[in-house]
Amino acid sequence: MTVRFILSIDGGGIRGLIPALVIAELAKRLKDLAMHEAFDLIGGTSTGAIIAAGLTCPNPKNKKIAACTPADLVKLYADEGQDIFYSKIIARILNIGGWQ
Repeated sequence: MTVRFILSIDGGGIRGLIPALVIAELAKRLKDLAMHEAFDLIGGTSTGAIIAAGLTCPNPKNKKIAACTPADLVKLYADEGQDIFYSKIIARILNIGGWQ
């Protein structure tokens, strides 16, 4: 029997920071083994798919490594998450309530 390792990453908009942090910690523990080498299949839904793509798409400059490290993805969510997952509906509600 062949054992397969699958990483499934849930969606959830800006909450994608949580699985990104978990994967970054896992990467530290795996040391020199990249995520795309540690798992036979990596996939996700919504924001999880963004993370999966970053971990599996080849780097344009070096096809042997992934486009993003887990730490890169944590930085993406921390630095750009609010702009990426900005919601007009939430902004309208906050504006109507005078909170913006």
